[in-house]
Amino acid sequence: MTNRLPVLKTYKLAIGGKFPRTESGRSIALKDASGEIVAHTCHASRKDLRNAVEAAASAQPKWAGANAYLRGQILYRMAEMLEGKRDELAGAISALGTLTNDAARGEVDQATDRLVCFAGWADKFPQVLGCHTPRPGQRQERVSPSASHREINGLLAAGVSADQQAVLEAGAAENLKRVCVLSADELADDEAMQSPWAIEPFTETKTIWHPAGA
Repeated sequence: MTNRLPVLKTYKLAIGGKFPRTESGRSIALKDASGEIVAHTCHASRKDLRNAVEAAASAQPKWAGANAYLRGQILYRMAEMLEGKRDELAGAISALGTLTNDAARGEVDQATDRLVCFAGWADKFPQVLGCHTPRPGQRQERVSPSASHREINGLLAAGVSADQQAVLEAGAAENLKRVCVLSADELADDEAMQSPWAIEPFTETKTIWHPAGA
């Protein structure tokens, strides 16, 4: 019997509901603890970033126009899908050899719990924060264009170097985008990140005073 080649998965980007290959034609090899290549991921380019920003900008009005209940249901559905792929995702993470199987499952669980948390906050955070209007490659290559891109209105960064933080903040000063930089430990803090105050830097708030009495 002739030995057959396995059908390998083609890793692609996710932009605007589609899964295109990277415009750059490059990939990043992911290796396990023994140095064996276990997968390749897309090495996104500036054009890929631009396409992703344009897709996000075109989708934003529809998302903003959806009622809070629907937004919560969409986030909850994402959590359901993540939960259903828990073992597969944990296996992909642990294959790189940086985390044990248990730690990898914990990371997937944490991401799922975050989605569930903010699914619940979708119709509640405006009242808590007093909000009036509720509102993809190598990091080093993406920091500067992300900071200077005028259609990116806000950036949440975690675990960046001091130099990268300076680039982000300089870009914010030039085009008035909102930048929030956290440490890796802060991002992993469930109590802090599952609070509505975690998204407060990216919301527009307005306090309305009501007269009481004569």
